Amino acid sequence: MLFLDDEQAIVDGLARAMRHESFGVIVATNVAEALEILARQPIAVVVSDEDMPEMRGSEFLTLVATRHHRVERIMLTGKGSMQTAIAAINDAQVFRYHVKPCHPGELAASIHAAIERVVTPDRGAPDSGAGLDSTDLDEALARSFVVLQPIVRSGPRSLYAHEVLIRCDDSPLATAEGLVNAAIRRQRCVGLDRVVRGHVAELAPSLPEEHLIFVNIFAESLGDSRLGSGGDPLDAFASRVVLELTEWSALDYIGAVDARLEALRAHGYRFAIDDFGSGYASLSSLDAIQPEVIKLDAALVRGIDRSDHRSALVAALTSYASATGALTVGEGVETAEEATTLESVGCDLLQGYHLGRPGRWPA
Repeated sequence: MLFLDDEQAIVDGLARAMRHESFGVIVATNVAEALEILARQPIAVVVSDEDMPEMRGSEFLTLVATRHHRVERIMLTGKGSMQTAIAAINDAQVFRYHVKPCHPGELAASIHAAIERVVTPDRGAPDSGAGLDSTDLDEALARSFVVLQPIVRSGPRSLYAHEVLIRCDDSPLATAEGLVNAAIRRQRCVGLDRVVRGHVAELAPSLPEEHLIFVNIFAESLGDSRLGSGGDPLDAFASRVVLELTEWSALDYIGAVDARLEALRAHGYRFAIDDFGSGYASLSSLDAIQPEVIKLDAALVRGIDRSDHRSALVAALTSYASATGALTVGEGVETAEEATTLESVGCDLLQGYHLGRPGRWPA
């Protein structure tokens, strides 16, 4: 990976912090040097600061995206303004957006994940379904079930909704990640979503009617003619369902997105953008989808009580959501301090292990 920052002490410190990682680190202290390195040797990931003399880091990463489209891009900045985030996410299409101070372990995890996207370009994570055939996937789906994780209103806290998560016991595809990866590789995304919707339809009558149900779907499922036709088992509960577009959603696959969203809303469904702020969900998706719910990525939430920059960014996003009539969910809440800080900056809803772990209903 290549790290760009105009302060020599910072690049040297990062190189030392990453010396035990499995990837190599090359450093540059100016844009010209970084571009020269990119031109002469293979680089998987570029991490750039924002505030530099020659050009902004977001401009540099946009240039990298244009010239070296297979290189993943990460922003690491102490200038965590809304304008910086817009440029980094919309223009540079960064994989991750980190605000200084950032723990080296957190940054290293992002770099590893970015490298895996380069190694496995059809999916931004290791393919835990590799080597398994369609029969394996069919058997796993036949044995699959769902668990629920609570989504809680900000103080005074009360249960607002459940997010549905797929699981499968005793299978090489036991994890949700394994099932998702296998479905993507075998072009079975719509089929996987249909199985999940069937599980939700069986479970919905036992859930309190006042609690909404968040259901993850692939972008491809927006084009599934069965959904919203009255013939899908989930359609009977549409007024209680929020369809959550996941981080790997690609609306480019779907024609006439506006008309499709309008039709599903007319049937009663609502929409959420998942993992917003991770680099996958761009700001332009807010305008394209106009979601009723914006789920803020755990990377924004983690340690927010110790970061004024992150708090300011989340406050700006909650203000935008409020102005457009959307609710915000802080994902990945693991401490009481994170929950309290999210509430203080206007986050409407909270989700994470601090509030409740996934489990089978009603236990």
